[in-house]
Amino acid sequence: MILDVAMSRIRARVGLGLVVVAFVVGGLVRSVAAQGDPVFTPAEAQAYKTWYDANQAADLGKALPLAADYLRTYPSGRYAEYLRSWLPQTRRQLFGAAVQAKDADAMLRLGREGLADAPEDPFYVYWLAVGLRTAELQGTAPRATHEAEMVEQTRHAIALVEAGKVPAGVDPTRFSAKATLGYLYETLSLVEEGHERWEGAAEFSEKAAAVDPGSPQHVLDCGRFHQQSYLQAVRQLQGVPDADRLATPLKPDVQAVLDRVNREADAVVDCWSRFMALTTSDNPFGDARANVEKALVELYRYRHPDDPGGLQRLIEARRSALPPASSAPAASSP
Repeated sequence: MILDVAMSRIRARVGLGLVVVAFVVGGLVRSVAAQGDPVFTPAEAQAYKTWYDANQAADLGKALPLAADYLRTYPSGRYAEYLRSWLPQTRRQLFGAAVQAKDADAMLRLGREGLADAPEDPFYVYWLAVGLRTAELQGTAPRATHEAEMVEQTRHAIALVEAGKVPAGVDPTRFSAKATLGYLYETLSLVEEGHERWEGAAEFSEKAAAVDPGSPQHVLDCGRFHQQSYLQAVRQLQGVPDADRLATPLKPDVQAVLDRVNREADAVVDCWSRFMALTTSDNPFGDARANVEKALVELYRYRHPDDPGGLQRLIEARRSALPPASSAPAASSP
């Protein structure tokens, strides 16, 4: 039986071709002339002044809801047109600050407000997916407190990128749709991994590897997750009584377990032979590659005992068909 590979996550920063978002932020309030308002009441004047004072003090967290309150109360007011322009720009600035600060609660609150105004806005969809992952899955102690929201926005972001959308805050000349999709599918695989749902994690890693075949990280993870599923099946098979495990023919339920063992073993070989090919001349994974190779040799020998040289031929064949490596830089926060 293959030995489990004990390795720490080597989460190479997956390239997305992103740059820091340049927000266009409303500055200090400018003078806005009245446009023939029939009535400019003291109450409206006070509502505007309260917002104005907060904005002048650069207290945007306070000014933002005050602007929204003004617009709800005075949708045709003297300063409504200006505040309708100021509010979304400022919301984007505050949202970007929340992503940079890894403040999941703030980014969700501001993101939901933004999506309420524009449900298909790639900016909020994409950066919510990236921001929640960064805040909750990439720390030293991953904790997916907002897992449902993360999954929802990640799936939504995948659909938008597949439709050709490039989110605001990303330099279109450096944007890589394949690397971005690989990153987003990887997020879903990490969620599955957190619940030890190995088959689901492997499925999403395979999707990541399919859209971004030049990334060794995706095929490394694909093999890891299939290996965990393989080990589950092996333990299940070991729990079958000897009489049933050695019977000829096998009972259908025992045969199903054995089929899973072999299917997952073959999947590990498939993923990790690609990993070995991709890291032959450039290995950023250190000793983890040697650990993978050792486990891969053992597993290939189990599945192909009569073909000792087959693994090296398989790796060389994979290497000769390598796609271009992903070269986009790591994800940035807005």
